[in-house]
Amino acid sequence: MFKRTIFALILCVSFCLLINPAWAYNDWIMETDNHDATFSGAWGTSTARILYYGDDYRWALCSGSTGTVSATATFIARTSVDVSGNYSVFARWVVDPNRSTGARYDIYKDNGDVTPIATNVVKNQEVNGGEWRLLGTYAFTSGNQPKVILKNNCVSEADGANVIADAVRWVKESVNQYTIVDEPGIEYVSGSSKDVSTISSNCASLTNLASISVTAPASGFVHVQASGIYNSGTSYRWVRVGIDNASGGSTFDGMAPYIEGWTSASFEGELRFSLNKAYSVSAGANTFYLKACIEAGATGALIWDDFTATFYSTHY
Repeated sequence: MFKRTIFALILCVSFCLLINPAWAYNDWIMETDNHDATFSGAWGTSTARILYYGDDYRWALCSGSTGTVSATATFIARTSVDVSGNYSVFARWVVDPNRSTGARYDIYKDNGDVTPIATNVVKNQEVNGGEWRLLGTYAFTSGNQPKVILKNNCVSEADGANVIADAVRWVKESVNQYTIVDEPGIEYVSGSSKDVSTISSNCASLTNLASISVTAPASGFVHVQASGIYNSGTSYRWVRVGIDNASGGSTFDGMAPYIEGWTSASFEGELRFSLNKAYSVSAGANTFYLKACIEAGATGALIWDDFTATFYSTHY
């Protein structure tokens, strides 16, 4: 029994190390794809060149003069700024010899602003395609909804000239491990505990320990994770803990091995669990549950440190 428990713990720790990469605290990101942008003037849609972001990209002919704008693509951040500070603004395009060498972007602090904070930021779209290219770093204030407008006020060129609207990204600079960013799409439940005597001993009728809801702004994936400790008060009585997208019932989507506790003078009756599960979701609200059942006669407490759900777009 002891060997079986130790093996389960080793398996759990190994699995958790494989699927829990370190978080980059300076990579809080807001993104807007061309499908979420608004367009004025004549724009085409294409997938003719590779390395576009999402499903396709948009193109418009240059007006022929830097003083004339006849087509615009407006990218507005899909969420407002939570933490005031400097944000680096990036854009993507797809290269080809007929791209403009002078595509011009205007950067706005807020969607409601008439005057940009940076005008005619010029990029050569014949090169550096298929990756995020820096437009500049600017100060934004909590509550702002940043905006970028790509214009077609570029000159005609011998091999043709189009501006490409693919995607825009805003990245918070200098976010450290102590900064909490409450972004739509990332939800968490604070740690808590439950006396196992109140948990069902019938695994066909599981007890909900906690629930969490996350609103997905578009189709994508939600990564749900939980971790905690079974503080056993009775030797050789197991507890099962799992994650699921349905309340109660008899199913777990992501389940820990049987956690079997013991008590003696040599060992503390505490065993840690860690759970991870990814769900494919559509736009809208999604609810997930941390659930458990116990072996009859088990005593002690289940303590979970955290329970989180994080949305990720299907765009890469």
